[in-house]
Amino acid sequence: MPDYVLCLIDDLFFASKIRAVADTLGVEVVFAKSVASVIEKVTERPPSSLILDLNAAPQNLAEFISDIKRLAPLSNMPLVGFYSHVDNFLRERAIEAGIQQVLPRSVFTKRLGELLSTLNSAGDR
Repeated sequence: MPDYVLCLIDDLFFASKIRAVADTLGVEVVFAKSVASVIEKVTERPPSSLILDLNAAPQNLAEFISDIKRLAPLSNMPLVGFYSHVDNFLRERAIEAGIQQVLPRSVFTKRLGELLSTLNSAGDR
């Protein structure tokens, strides 16, 4: 049963913020700094959910999401993406790629505790 949240984030400062909130909640978070690392981690040990810094995501986001869903045993694995609030093009690409929750970075940060709790329990379904 998946029991951790996987995050594609290349910003070490922001990753430490996520880690601090996750530690407070008792949620295991694993970080990947590259697309290849995400694929490797999903293949080795499927996560309960995936958080994507959309600025670190690949250009062909739809193909990447399709690959992740094909690899993960939970094809309905929750996906959350966050983006700079000024990048509406990236937001639209994420929605078209099938990411269920696409949030501006400020909203993501504000809701981080709630999101981590919900995403971690997604593996229990």
